[in-house]
Amino acid sequence: MAGKGGKRPGAGRKPGDPIVKAKRSIAESVLNGIDVIKEWRALLTDKSPKIRLGALTFLTEHKDGKARQSVQLSGDENKPLSVLVRHVGTDN
Repeated sequence: MAGKGGKRPGAGRKPGDPIVKAKRSIAESVLNGIDVIKEWRALLTDKSPKIRLGALTFLTEHKDGKARQSVQLSGDENKPLSVLVRHVGTDN
């Protein structure tokens, strides 16, 4: 099965995809029909701690970005460390 994965010319969602536009349009229509601030306040004051935490986490991550993740490395201190950083989702 080797050779099936990876980048292929013409693959992937095309710019201006009508499905993406339709989903965005539907979301905008739904959100325009409600008081979004009132709904978020209801979630943030819900009796369930899980609901409150989920709403607060979502809002905080979208306001400030997700928290950094720590990484611990181990190995021979006398050998060089090789690090490869790749940005997933780019064409490069």
